[in-house]
Amino acid sequence: AALLEVLPRMSTPRCKVFMNVDGAPVDWATEPKIIVERLVQQLTSPLRWKDAVAALIADGPTEFFECGAKPQLKAMVKRIDNNAWGMTANIEV
Repeated sequence: AALLEVLPRMSTPRCKVFMNVDGAPVDWATEPKIIVERLVQQLTSPLRWKDAVAALIADGPTEFFECGAKPQLKAMVKRIDNNAWGMTANIEV
């Protein structure tokens, strides 16, 4: 219900965002209604972290940044792709 409340104020993304529900990205062409539907699925379904990371790697970035207190996601990336792990930096916040 809370996601539906913010829907009228949502805009399309400025960049690709890889969703954990299926690993696929949403981008500037994705309507906010679709994003909300996928977020609801993401909150109520098992996460597909490995699929999301694999899709992100396949998209071709040269750097990854994790913002957080500890490099938890970086540690999980290492189990998926050692090269991507080497391109990942943790920004402590």
